[in-house]
Amino acid sequence: MGAKLLADSLKRNASFKDVYENGKRASDSLLAVYALENRTGSNRLGLSVSRKVGGAVKRNRLRRVIKENFALAENGVARGYDIVITARVAAGRLGRGEDFHEIGKSLRRLFARRGLI
Repeated sequence: MGAKLLADSLKRNASFKDVYENGKRASDSLLAVYALENRTGSNRLGLSVSRKVGGAVKRNRLRRVIKENFALAENGVARGYDIVITARVAAGRLGRGEDFHEIGKSLRRLFARRGLI
């Protein structure tokens, strides 16, 4: 396996809702990234992959690919944010060989747009 994820995870629905309602958003055809300052000095990551994206196997693979790409980029990401990454339907249409690379490019571009890197 690749890099170890250092960020804690967002688990409570209220935490996700807070980030969605009060955070800043950047999106493209594959992902939407929401970020909200959390005043803890560390990042917390939440993932959302709808059933519209595909079956359970596809959704779980997409979650793993997003987590791995986040872990690889994490050292360059600003600290002190709650970050929610939502996969769009187009992300589920990516082929197995291209998904890792395309998700990584999308994530880095959206983090840059939000000022997180």
